[in-house]
Amino acid sequence: MQSVVVFLACLLLVPLPLAAAGRAESGPPPILITLHQQLTTALHKLDTDLAQAATQLAAVGLTDSAVHQILLKLCADNPAVVDCATVDLAGRMVALEPAAFKQFEGVDISQQEQVRRLHRTKKPVLSNAIRAVEGFDAVDLERPIFSPQGKLRGSVSLLIKPEALLSDIIAPAVQGMPVEVWAIQRDGRILYSPTPALIGQNVFHEPVCRPARQFHALVRQVAVTKSGAGVYDCRPQDVQTAVKKHAFWTTVDLHGTAWRLLVMRV
Repeated sequence: MQSVVVFLACLLLVPLPLAAAGRAESGPPPILITLHQQLTTALHKLDTDLAQAATQLAAVGLTDSAVHQILLKLCADNPAVVDCATVDLAGRMVALEPAAFKQFEGVDISQQEQVRRLHRTKKPVLSNAIRAVEGFDAVDLERPIFSPQGKLRGSVSLLIKPEALLSDIIAPAVQGMPVEVWAIQRDGRILYSPTPALIGQNVFHEPVCRPARQFHALVRQVAVTKSGAGVYDCRPQDVQTAVKKHAFWTTVDLHGTAWRLLVMRV
């Protein structure tokens, strides 16, 4: 975990109301608002394209030859998507694109939480990060497919690597700026960090910051609050003098799944 510990050593973290932090530091940095807008737009595009595909698939079913063209276009239009699939009512992936993933056709994903939730609610879902059967960590965005009579036929899925989606938005937006940006789930899992070794780690379980107790106080506040700010003293390794930093966060959500977007002034 040395690469994780190197990230920072936090000595004091004091969660603050957003308004109070704003008075001290002139409010959340504009980049937080910009990133929130860009990420919201990106997620909504994915969802809109998926909704269009679900409508098209409602007319042709889950296995017709036309299904593959619909799935191929869906993947091609969204670079952060790894693969696209139709999923039947038994929870089996019956058609996949691109061709590199056809070996997973027929695989049962019925026990995945987002699949069970979609079948129960008949509404779109976005999963938390999961270990996909394809062998990598991803999030799954799915929309139900209905027959012309309104009966649930199955669903259409987009498998997304969140770090790819987030990096394409965040990295160019903050280049040259004295800020650090994270995206985390409410359970503490890091979806994006400029330190690659942190991605996939859970801030509640790993020594992301020392001393852990103070850092966890801030992250717990982030986990339960849609937006806010915190002040902490940070002492990197081999540095004697601590530096006060300010963290601001907001929330991007889709279909009940929320990502916390944090900007730390460095």
